[in-house]
Amino acid sequence: MTYDAFETSQRSGAPVECYKFVSGGSVYLYTSADAYIDVGGESYAPTAISRGVVDQSQEDAAGETVITLPRSLPLAVEFMAYTPPAPVQVTIFRRHRADAEAITVFSGEVGSARFQGSDARLSCLPTPALLSRVLPRLYFQVECNWPLYSAGCGLNKEDYRDDGTVSGIAGATVTAAVFGTRAAGYYVNGWAENANGDRRFIIAHSGSTITLLAPFFGLAVSDAISAFAGCNRLESDCVTKFGNLANHSGAPRAPLKNPWQKGIN
Repeated sequence: MTYDAFETSQRSGAPVECYKFVSGGSVYLYTSADAYIDVGGESYAPTAISRGVVDQSQEDAAGETVITLPRSLPLAVEFMAYTPPAPVQVTIFRRHRADAEAITVFSGEVGSARFQGSDARLSCLPTPALLSRVLPRLYFQVECNWPLYSAGCGLNKEDYRDDGTVSGIAGATVTAAVFGTRAAGYYVNGWAENANGDRRFIIAHSGSTITLLAPFFGLAVSDAISAFAGCNRLESDCVTKFGNLANHSGAPRAPLKNPWQKGIN
């Protein structure tokens, strides 16, 4: 029998759904079935996971679905203290127990997460909604418009990467000898990266210690860690720190007084 035959059968159908989440280098495979299910050569673990109906309205949330799963799962833990460093892609497959054919019923990205009791609720946006997002134009402002190390910025992040070994951890504070080779504040507004590719924004740097916006999960003493130089987005850093003035997209000599708000006197 084909998938369609099982789907329309009054007695033979036994539908289950499989959920594939990809977060950076991590892949999480869960199924709503009570036993392991294979889809595309991958094994999905039985979990108390479910989803709501896909929104079919004409509103901005059209196509959105909410996935509910235990907050204790490693995927849910990623959302507890900090937004995952990379977008979490989600694909939902549907198949029947007696049939190996699976169809894709949803493909998109986790947009937000909230926790309620023992559950985590992930609001997921479909791929078409992501493609329709309106991106902001460049602003007439003192700060540079380009994200650091982007194509517009022109800098290669690998030229400003320092690799070292963790010698101490205290919550969101990480110590490594390599950090002490740079002047205080060098890494502020940059990021730290562990061996798995997970990233954390750096909010302070002094000596051999950096402070992260949120701690890494599972980072331990003697683990490898990398830090990338940060930028204050002003012309001063572009000139003295990076020698990249030609690509600075800010307007550092723009008047601070807005004549439309305060007049010209």
